[in-house]
Amino acid sequence: GRAAAPPGVRQRWLSWHKQQQAAAAWPWIAGLVFGEQSAFSAQQWQLAQRTGTLHLLVVSGLHVGLMVLLALGLWWLLRRLVLLQSGQGIYAVTLPGLLLVVGISAAYVWLAGAGIALQRAWIMLLVLLCWQQSRWRLRWPLALLLALVVVLMVNPLIWTRPGFGLSFAAVLGLLAFFQGRRSNRLEALWLPQLVVFFALLPLLLWWGQPVSLLQCLANLVAIPLLSLVLLPLALAAALLPFAGLDAWLAVVGGWFWDLLAWLSNIP
Repeated sequence: GRAAAPPGVRQRWLSWHKQQQAAAAWPWIAGLVFGEQSAFSAQQWQLAQRTGTLHLLVVSGLHVGLMVLLALGLWWLLRRLVLLQSGQGIYAVTLPGLLLVVGISAAYVWLAGAGIALQRAWIMLLVLLCWQQSRWRLRWPLALLLALVVVLMVNPLIWTRPGFGLSFAAVLGLLAFFQGRRSNRLEALWLPQLVVFFALLPLLLWWGQPVSLLQCLANLVAIPLLSLVLLPLALAAALLPFAGLDAWLAVVGGWFWDLLAWLSNIP
C-alpha cells in the first residue's frame, strides 16, 4: 500500500504547540484558535448544545474580527513608533496598514483550518475593507449586498449551507444595532455576541431548533466569560507558549464547563 503522506507545516506546528501546553488548556487553544473541533469531547459538545452556547466554540467571524483588531493595534503601534507626530489614531489605515490587516487575517484563517465559515468571514472582510478604502459611498445594506455577491461568486453553492443564512443574518443584526452607536472597548468584546444570539433567534425558531429561556440565561453568562477571558487567554497562550498562561486557561476553562453543567440542570 501507499505510504502515509508526511504531516504538513500546519500539522507539525500544531503538534509542537500541543507539547508546550497543559493538557487541560490545549482543547481551548486548539478549538478556539486553530479551529480543531475535535479538541472538545462529545460530552462537552452536547453540554454546549443543551445550553445554546454551541456558537461560541466554533471558530467564526468573531475570531477573524479579533485578529483584525490585533493587526490594527500593531499597525497603530508601528505608526506611533515611526511617525510620532502623527496623531490620526487606529482608524488611519493606509495601504501598508491594509496589507498588514489582510496578511495577518489570511495567515490566521489558514492556521485555523480555512473552514467555510472562516473563508466567508475573510471574503466579507476584504470586500468591506476595499469598500472603506474606495471612493464609493455606499450605504451599509448595499455594502453587505456587495459582500454577499462576491461570496457567491467565489463559492456559488455556499448558499446551500445552513451557516450561510445564519452568518449574513448575524452581520445584518450587528450592522443594524451598532450603526451610529458608540461603544466602549469592554462592550465591543462581549456585546456583539449577545446581539448575534438574539438576531439569530427568529431563524432558529423558524427552523424548529430548540430555544429556551435557559439558553438566553446561559448566553448572558457564557458570552462575557468566553469573549473577555477565555478567547484572549487562548490567543495569548498560542502566541506566547512559554509564558505559563496555559495554567490560567485551564482553570478558567474548568469554571466555564462547571457553569454550563450547573445551568443545564435548571429545569
